[in-house]
Amino acid sequence: MGVEGPGLGAVLIGTSVSAYPDRTDPSPKEAVVPESRGREGARQRARRTSELSQPTQKIQSNPGWFVPVMCALMVVGVLWVATFYITGGEWPIASIRYWNLGIGMGLIMAGFGMATQWR
Repeated sequence: MGVEGPGLGAVLIGTSVSAYPDRTDPSPKEAVVPESRGREGARQRARRTSELSQPTQKIQSNPGWFVPVMCALMVVGVLWVATFYITGGEWPIASIRYWNLGIGMGLIMAGFGMATQWR
């Protein structure tokens, strides 16, 4: 593989690589940043929008009973399902058998449904 001329190492020895190829010493004194023109149009729009007072619609909060009922539904649902599994289906209502799971899950889902409306 005959490479003619000096090798790559010989070419790089004695050379300097600079991020500024046209400058030899980039110093902060030389960097001149032009003064920014003001954004008067943006300032005027900001003033106009701040002067407009739009009536804000107040979001109604939930009544005081809402959160306790929501939490109670979820807790009672979990307890219903847990009681069914712990007692082997004898409790809460033995005659409806696996519908006890449906009741428990329904209570939990009702609680979560209320949670989506909580403000």
